[in-house]
Amino acid sequence: MFDKKKIYITLDIDWASDEILSFVLDYFIDKKIKATFFVTHKTELLNLIKERNDLFSLAVHPNFLENSTHGETIEEVLDYVLDIVPDAKISRSHSVVQSGRIFSALYNKNIVIDSSIMLPYYNNVTPFKQFIGEDKYIIRAPFIWADDYELCKNEEKFNTNIFNNISGLKIIMFHPIHLFLNSEKMEDYNAYRNHSIIKKNQNGAFNFLEKIIKLDFKFEKMEF
Repeated sequence: MFDKKKIYITLDIDWASDEILSFVLDYFIDKKIKATFFVTHKTELLNLIKERNDLFSLAVHPNFLENSTHGETIEEVLDYVLDIVPDAKISRSHSVVQSGRIFSALYNKNIVIDSSIMLPYYNNVTPFKQFIGEDKYIIRAPFIWADDYELCKNEEKFNTNIFNNISGLKIIMFHPIHLFLNSEKMEDYNAYRNHSIIKKNQNGAFNFLEKIIKLDFKFEKMEF
C-alpha cells in the first residue's frame, strides 16, 4: 500500500526553454523538493538534474503525434528520447497517447513503467500490469492531478484540500511553462505563446505548488 502522505511530483518538460526550466529547477533545489522530469529535448540543464539525483530522476516524454520532431514511427520516437536519457525506465507519452503497439515498443526498449493515464482525483489508485504478450507486461502508473487539467476547469481550481482525502498512489503532474507563468487558465498560456504577455495571477499553478509543499506531505521521485 502507498503512504497517504506521499506525493510523487512529475514534470512534463514539453520543450520548455532553459530560462523556464532554470526557474523551476532553482525553486525545487532551494526548497529541496523531489521530482521526476519527463524529457522531450536535449539541454545542458539535464546535467544539473542528473547531478542532483538526491532530488531528481529522469524519464522520457515521447511525442507520438503526427508531425512529431521525435520521429515518424513509434520506434524512431522512442530511439530519439532514449538517446537523450539512455537509462530511462519510465515513460509518459506527450498528450498521453496510448496504444498496444506503443506498449509493446516500450517493453522492447526496456521501459518498465508507463504513466500515460490520468484518473482525476481518483481514490485508492494502484499501479497495474499491462500485459502485451505471454508473461510480458509493463507497469501502468496513473496520475491523479495535472495543472493543464485544472486550467480547463470552470469549477473550483487548484484546491489543495483534495489530496487529504485521497489514499493510494498520488502522482501529480506539472508543466514548467505553467509554473513559470503561474497560469490560472489556458488563456494565460496562449497570451504568452502568441504575444509574450505574462499576467500577474494570484491563484495559479505556481501558487498551488507553493501551498502543497507547506502541507504535511512527503514528496518523492517516481521510484517504486
